Amino acid sequence: MATTPCAFKFSATLLNFKLMDADTVFREKDSDPEIDDRMKTGFTNFLECLNLYLDLQSGITSVNESGVHKG
Repeated sequence: MATTPCAFKFSATLLNFKLMDADTVFREKDSDPEIDDRMKTGFTNFLECLNLYLDLQSGITSVNESGVHKG
């Protein structure tokens, strides 16, 4: 019995962005045809986790390009 070969597409894309720009970067990547649904789900989950983390941290006064600042 012959089997049909499967084609796999592998890619490793490194995204560099500032935390404060994450929402904008992920929104832009959402329309990129090279980004599959699993990556889009990962972006959404990352933003949700980041927001939960920031909500749980009392004393954080700001997040900017240089890091998280405690008040």
